[in-house]
Amino acid sequence: MVSAPVAALTPAGVAASIRHYRLASSILKALDQPGRGSYGSEHELRDWLVMDGIQFTISDVGPSLAILESAGLIGRSPFRHKKPRPGWLAFIPEGKRVQPGQRRKKAQQDRMWESIAAEFGISPAQWQRRLEARRQRNERRGWAS
Repeated sequence: MVSAPVAALTPAGVAASIRHYRLASSILKALDQPGRGSYGSEHELRDWLVMDGIQFTISDVGPSLAILESAGLIGRSPFRHKKPRPGWLAFIPEGKRVQPGQRRKKAQQDRMWESIAAEFGISPAQWQRRLEARRQRNERRGWAS
């Protein structure tokens, strides 16, 4: 028979466990939103939780993530001292997972397309279609793009 640790049996230990499980549930809801299937660091995840209006303490995030990881609901990269530890929802197909650095790069590219398109008075989608057509035309001609 496996018994619970003594600290978990105290009222403070039970309250902490409840907080961790509630925060774990909130983390899953935050990660399940569009564009948030993965996070680049716990700092980024905490920012999302703050934006969602979730109240928590920083010390509760680690245990809540450990609960989710042990349950197989999220995956996390191995721990490296003083390095960010990215994580992701475990049920997102590998091909559809957005890597942490890609999200920032995509946002920068979107802003660039919007500013260029505004300069020419067309939509960003139209501008991208024009560039794609030009790239294909240059490939047919044998020119390097």
